[in-house]
Amino acid sequence: MGEIRARSQEEKAEKLESILSAARLMLREKSYEKISLIELAKHAGIAKSTLYVYCKTREDLFLWVWEAAYEDFIQRLQRRVKAGSGSIQAYAKAYYEELVRDELLLPLIEQLHLVIEKNSTPEVVRDFKLRMQVSFDGLAQVAAAKMGCEPQTFMDFFLFCHIQTTGLYQAANMPEETKRMLADSAASRFVIDFRSALQRSVLVIAKGLDIG
Repeated sequence: MGEIRARSQEEKAEKLESILSAARLMLREKSYEKISLIELAKHAGIAKSTLYVYCKTREDLFLWVWEAAYEDFIQRLQRRVKAGSGSIQAYAKAYYEELVRDELLLPLIEQLHLVIEKNSTPEVVRDFKLRMQVSFDGLAQVAAAKMGCEPQTFMDFFLFCHIQTTGLYQAANMPEETKRMLADSAASRFVIDFRSALQRSVLVIAKGLDIG
């Protein structure tokens, strides 16, 4: 019985990874609104009925991919914080470097608040936020101890950074033709370099909260 159960768990893990891998590839090519679950099941090499065991809507799928990507980001960031100097400058550098490491993460962040949270039920959003809170709490404890601040202060800092990241990415991610026209006009200041703007913003937020 134990061997059968172990094999079943292994098969489940393989199906989960197949679905996640297929979803990541598809999200790099098109927005989630244009992905059908039938198409996803085909790419993952599973039956649609099997896919429905794991996610029943595109919103479920998006949140699932988001959680996997963001949890990986949080874990990488936590390792950087542990190994770092404990200064806010070191954290700021780690934050934006790890954030842009996965080319899929920023588009997911942009879509999270604009689309997904508005199209999911309040219960789904609540449960999603509660799961994210567990990851944030772990990072806050490590970072607060390293930086010499209260965990809640760091949580405020991280939340403000997340909000600023979303806004800056949306502002910087304008159509290329629009960006070129603005760059050649008196309105060129609205053409934003996302990485440098994010780095400056994180440091400004930290200064305002008196961290480091």
